[in-house]
Amino acid sequence: MGRSFVLTIATTLALYAIPTAQACDGVYDTGALIDDLTVVEDALRAGDAATAGGASDKMEANLACLGEPIPYAIVGRIYRGIGTGKWMSGNEDRGRQWFLTALETDPTFEYGTEDMSMDSPIRLMYLDLRVEADANPESMDAAFQEGRVFVDGGLTGSPTATLGRPHLVQRDLAGTISGWVIEGNAFPADLLGEAVVEAAPVEADPRVARRIQKEAERAARDAARLAERQGTSPPPPPAASSVTMVRAPEKTPLIVGGAVALAAAGGLYYASSITRTQFDEAKTEVDARKARQSTNNLVIASAIVGATGASALTWGIIVDQGPGFRLGGRF
Repeated sequence: MGRSFVLTIATTLALYAIPTAQACDGVYDTGALIDDLTVVEDALRAGDAATAGGASDKMEANLACLGEPIPYAIVGRIYRGIGTGKWMSGNEDRGRQWFLTALETDPTFEYGTEDMSMDSPIRLMYLDLRVEADANPESMDAAFQEGRVFVDGGLTGSPTATLGRPHLVQRDLAGTISGWVIEGNAFPADLLGEAVVEAAPVEADPRVARRIQKEAERAARDAARLAERQGTSPPPPPAASSVTMVRAPEKTPLIVGGAVALAAAGGLYYASSITRTQFDEAKTEVDARKARQSTNNLVIASAIVGATGASALTWGIIVDQGPGFRLGGRF
């Protein structure tokens, strides 16, 4: 009886620890999200903790129900709103976690005196979190199955997120948006495929090397004894072989092509900075979406071209050939 009860409790806790898609009564659109955010911001200025807490609870509960990727231009502001309401209503630990994510997505924001007094506990806490918020994200040893995946409004190609704070994960699969609020990099199993496992290097067995050496020494002794019986000189030891390296014909094209690809990747990344500026200066949601899509496409293209160029350049540097010898590797 006791063991069954413990197993039941353990199973229940394990299920709650796995992120699942939010059960939504209806689609929570961007307009409703911004309305609730405005309520929190007005309550902050008025010092109305109850109103701020209620609106922030609604925002957190409905983030995963958004019918579109969360607007990247205001994602930091949205997370600050949730953190503010949580903090004001007494849930300081959860508010602090959302402030960390807000600082990660919008690190340059500073509260003005129109928002709160200079000695406000929220302002002081927010400033103290800047160093802690500057942390490297952690990747899971897996890959996404299908669809486009967004983390905190940004398109991503791998399950990577920063630990110690919540994140909104959304997947666009054939036009249908699914959402999850996860903790750290605990991505839901619905998004992930098989784990990516790297093959362990195979080490040479030292016993084999010793056996080969002993056989060579025994063969040399047998040859010496045979030469002594026949009255002849023992055969000289084999001369050390030499290898003349010959420049591989593909070396120069690989080096030149890799350098050109890297330069093109830099140009694409520069172009993405221009569209990002357009995104930041967008006046309408439609313009912001177009600029965000262009920025994402340019960044992804830059990464692909840059990786291809780096591969070609590296291969061009290491590749060579000679009689009976070729230096190479898998890249």
